[in-house]
Amino acid sequence: MTTDSGASAAWHNPDPAFRYGYDIAGTPRFMGRAWEDAEADVRAGYADWSRHHGYAPDTPWSEVRERVRNGWHAAGGH
Repeated sequence: MTTDSGASAAWHNPDPAFRYGYDIAGTPRFMGRAWEDAEADVRAGYADWSRHHGYAPDTPWSEVRERVRNGWHAAGGH
């Protein structure tokens, strides 16, 4: 069995902001949307997602934005 080591590394990235971007980019609501068009909705969902997954939901968006975007792009988001 072969795996894409880049995708595997992205999937196992322990950074919750990266993981959020990675996870949400593949959902039906966001598939095919450009980051620039989706960012406001992605941002709006971060606090709930992080709370649900045991992370600090009060982290300012300015501190997680780039890491979320990097996860988004690693998952194939535009």
